[in-house]
Amino acid sequence: MGRPLTKPRPKQGARLSTMRRRAGLSQAELAQAIGETQQNIAFWELSSKPPRSDVLPKLAKALDVS
Repeated sequence: MGRPLTKPRPKQGARLSTMRRRAGLSQAELAQAIGETQQNIAFWELSSKPPRSDVLPKLAKALDVS
């Protein structure tokens, strides 16, 4: 298990984390599904920087969202 957050998660990161959990996926499982690393998923969930534009369609498909 990761370490606890010391500051609030950015809004977009919180949304990605929520969608991933609702899909029943771990960070590693989502990463594998979209061809990225688990570290990238963690970064996007904790950072104010969004995923790259080439990754967004893959995320949407893996998370079954539009």
